[in-house]
Amino acid sequence: MRWRTSRVLISFPTGLSRRKSKKVTVVNGLVGTIRSRLSVIFHAPPESSGIVGQRETPGAIHPAFVIFRCMIIVKGRSEGSLFGMRFDRCTRINPGFLYFAGFRYWTASLLPALVGTTLPFWLRPPGFSFRWLGAVEFLFATVLFHAGFSFLGACFEGRATTQWPKSRLLRYAGTCVVLACLLGLHINSGLQLNRFVYQSIFIIYGLAAIVVGVLYVVPPFNFYRRVGGEIVISEGLGLIPVLGAYLAQAGDLTRTVYLAALPIVVATGLWVWIDELVSRTDDEKAGRRTMVIDLGPRFSGRNGVLVLSMLFFATLLLAVFSASIIPLALITLLLGGLAWKIVTVSWAEYSYPERMIVVRKNAFRLHLAACSIIAASSLVTQLT
Repeated sequence: MRWRTSRVLISFPTGLSRRKSKKVTVVNGLVGTIRSRLSVIFHAPPESSGIVGQRETPGAIHPAFVIFRCMIIVKGRSEGSLFGMRFDRCTRINPGFLYFAGFRYWTASLLPALVGTTLPFWLRPPGFSFRWLGAVEFLFATVLFHAGFSFLGACFEGRATTQWPKSRLLRYAGTCVVLACLLGLHINSGLQLNRFVYQSIFIIYGLAAIVVGVLYVVPPFNFYRRVGGEIVISEGLGLIPVLGAYLAQAGDLTRTVYLAALPIVVATGLWVWIDELVSRTDDEKAGRRTMVIDLGPRFSGRNGVLVLSMLFFATLLLAVFSASIIPLALITLLLGGLAWKIVTVSWAEYSYPERMIVVRKNAFRLHLAACSIIAASSLVTQLT
């Protein structure tokens, strides 16, 4: 389902004077400008991007940006401003920023980071004390990393435009990555590590996160075009945020943290796999050689989706039985109906990309629900 910018309705009393009529003309012109700018910012260009290196449905925007309808009554406002905002400021909005920053898929890295942030409440590492500032800084750094490599992906994939040339994309990418690194250094300066933990562990973690991003989008690696790119991006969006968020809170990394992250990694992989099934035709034309293309649409749409769905629940049970996540997280098993729907529709409709869009939405819902349940269930221990 596509989300479009809602109309802004203007209401004026009848019998307007010439002066008021002139104001109506000015305001109507402003509304048209705002609507066009919003559509440029939030609506995707013909070939849009979501997960770094992936394509999106043209014309779609994130549900969080639905513009609610409003009624505006102008009373005594000057022609050069509306609610204290000058008209010329509307033209200074950067069109396409959220699109090139991969806004639609920020949840793919933010939700795993939330899982890692709340996981210490269940595992109770020695000397654990929740750090609000560290949590906020890490979440913000996660968004910056995701946006930075999304800009890089757009640059190296040749999706630059006249308004967003390569130089501008590189500038924004560098700014986002540098800011994320600075936040990481600040987190590291206040990090209290447990005994026998290597002093530079968080620095090594940050370097590993950068390496994963470089491997996926930067030439000559370009794993978004190669076999194995699904594994790289699943670890980058599923495993890395969980480990980093936990490390920022607990000052340590143990085997249980890796086991707790496994269901998130598989859920991310299922999402990416189905996204490649949707964009398979375009990927073949662009010369990509992903696993979905090499294995063929029939095998990928049937066996691939089935195996990943079963693996998701298997890793969930492994994480619970190993005490890596709280048993309350078994509520996630209720998502079995959604997973079954994903498998059955993909089994029958794998060769129809337009019908697989619904399956991709269900994969997103599965990822969202699983991360939310695991993160929230860890907080329940605070109530007991």
